[in-house]
Amino acid sequence: MKFTDIVDLAKAGYKPSDIKELLSLKAPETIEVPESDKAETETDDTPEVKPEPDEEAPEKKEPVIDYKALYEAEKSKVEKMQAENAAKTVGTKIEKKSQFEVVSDLYGKLY
Repeated sequence: MKFTDIVDLAKAGYKPSDIKELLSLKAPETIEVPESDKAETETDDTPEVKPEPDEEAPEKKEPVIDYKALYEAEKSKVEKMQAENAAKTVGTKIEKKSQFEVVSDLYGKLY
């Protein structure tokens, strides 16, 4: 028993006499098997049963997945979508006025 276990028991309300009693009780760490029992288990004449595969049931084969072909297909899709997105215009086109038009608009609003 570790010191931390003793402290935990004390926190749980165990008295020092109870803890000493628990320390005096020592549980066997390994179970010893008598020699007569060891001999009986070692000379066990039971044959090992190996499961035989059912000959009636056909083997289930999983379909082979061609990962390279899947990768190439996805790659071509991505390239196509990127090309389409690059060609799109984003937002509205702003008309740029010349300096003369800007000044004439201001002059028209003032007078």
